[in-house]
Amino acid sequence: MQIIVLKESFADEIRVALVPESVKKLVAAGNKVLVETGAGESAGATDTDYEQAGAEISSAQEELLQKADVLLAINRPRRTKSSITTEFLFTRRPILQRRFRFTRASFFRAT
Repeated sequence: MQIIVLKESFADEIRVALVPESVKKLVAAGNKVLVETGAGESAGATDTDYEQAGAEISSAQEELLQKADVLLAINRPRRTKSSITTEFLFTRRPILQRRFRFTRASFFRAT
């Protein structure tokens, strides 16, 4: 599976969706992790940290989006040229999750 980590598009965002320590675990489990150049800088992780953890670094966001089996980002990515549409549901409210129960939406909880 190809897991893509994007650089956050909001200037004041200091978080990153995946830290190098977690990259090691995902790569060890047989996944391929691709990280957009500079994705971890604001959180204190360099591109070298990600490479040492087993990730590949790329500056081509459009290509990354096309390769994604799983896309990880804190905030919704800005509009891109690709045909991939990504929507995020930010909620911990079960009532909202139940409303989507019979749709084709998929949910997972990060705890």
